[in-house]
Amino acid sequence: MRLGNEKTSEMLSRHDIPCTEDAAAEPAGSLIVAADPASHKILVLLSKKTVDEWGELCAQSPRDVAREFLEPGEHAHGHTARELARRAGFCGADQGRLQKLVLGAHRVFAQNDCVWVRLHFARCREGIAVTRSDLEIDESALFRHPELKSALEPAPERERSEREKSARSLGIEYLDLDGDLGILPGGIGFGLAAVDIVTNTGGSPADVMDSGGESTYERLKAMMDLMLDNPKVSVAFCCRYAGLTRSDAWARQMVQYLLEKRTSKPVVLRVAGNEEEAARKLFEEAAAANPEAFKRVWTFFSTTPADNAAREAVALAEMLRKGEDPFAEGAPEPAEARKPEAPAQPAPSPKTSPSPTTPEAPKGGA
Repeated sequence: MRLGNEKTSEMLSRHDIPCTEDAAAEPAGSLIVAADPASHKILVLLSKKTVDEWGELCAQSPRDVAREFLEPGEHAHGHTARELARRAGFCGADQGRLQKLVLGAHRVFAQNDCVWVRLHFARCREGIAVTRSDLEIDESALFRHPELKSALEPAPERERSEREKSARSLGIEYLDLDGDLGILPGGIGFGLAAVDIVTNTGGSPADVMDSGGESTYERLKAMMDLMLDNPKVSVAFCCRYAGLTRSDAWARQMVQYLLEKRTSKPVVLRVAGNEEEAARKLFEEAAAANPEAFKRVWTFFSTTPADNAAREAVALAEMLRKGEDPFAEGAPEPAEARKPEAPAQPAPSPKTSPSPTTPEAPKGGA
């Protein structure tokens, strides 16, 4: 959570970091001390540029950024800070001034359990002073800093779409994205993974949704309607893993929904887990009895990896984007559907009779 400006300035002053509100001060650079999620270390970045998006600068102009990694609990040393300033392009007395700024920012970060400390600084008569500061405090560590709770600023509320408002009123965790492939996962963990799978296979996700736990038909219907009634969505990808629940119960609800909804949008289902064979039988029987309602429904099971099922959904969305009809007469089946769902039977044991290509041993003596 973000710390208010007044408390931030007070904290910087306590660590001998000068601040200024002089609008005429010459911008001199930017500094960030942050927790690096990739290395689990403390990352210090310093640049002579005024930086708002560090990730963008590091990707586009890495030479404009000097970086240093510190172990959690490790103290930053003066010689490390001066070397960082030298690599960032600061010379002479500025290296000493930046040493003080880097060491102070690191102390603020470490002593207050910050997620990051971002500073913009400028040259003024006193040397170098901070013109803008931004401190993000780790919410889970606030019990160690009760004095900071009253100074925290609430996060700005993002304007929600009508679907997001509707989902929230129903107790469903739902977030609109910009793509055309709707995702109904089996829990928020796989929901986030499914977004990555779809994106990595060339698709564009339309939502993130948490559909975990034992669902009722009313909840399943609400989640499917949220997805399929979205005009951006052209294909639905539903992936259910029943670890603690029963997949046949979910399959029964899904069959009921598909028969009632009779959506014209393709639906790709992938089911695995407890009572998977019973779920398979339910889908097969429903498709046989209602071929028209299930014409645009492709069902996969545990023998098909989730990312392969996602590829089929992405391929369907791509065909529809091009104006092609994947269900027209003579259209190819999905690649995964042509693979046997059941494991192959073991090969029969070799016969005792000799191979036709092997001559029989001569009978009798020569």
